[in-house]
Amino acid sequence: MQPVADQIFSFLMVMLLGNLVGIIFDVYRVLRRFWRPNHWGTIVGDLLFWLVVTFFVYAFLLFSIWGEVRLYVFVALALGLTVYLKLFSQYIRKMLAFLYSTLKRVIIFPLRWKNRRN
Repeated sequence: MQPVADQIFSFLMVMLLGNLVGIIFDVYRVLRRFWRPNHWGTIVGDLLFWLVVTFFVYAFLLFSIWGEVRLYVFVALALGLTVYLKLFSQYIRKMLAFLYSTLKRVIIFPLRWKNRRN
């Protein structure tokens, strides 16, 4: 059994993991908005999202709290995700959309310029 201080630290770390899950979700949402996948693309994208999230959560729990899953782990994960979605998600999505648009322009503009010259 972990001492209370270790459980509080674990709780805070799992809340940060909830934030990471939220960031991964926002990256996926922004990519979906720009790429607009069809029905099967959505299914594949959702599957990949859940595989990535499952990997991160599993690895984090295994290496940080030795795989001990208790009720507070689920509460902290849900709380961290909820706090992220309510407070930060809107700003992170705008930043990701700007970053994607900027990278797209930086990569595609030179390609268009090159094709126009030929």
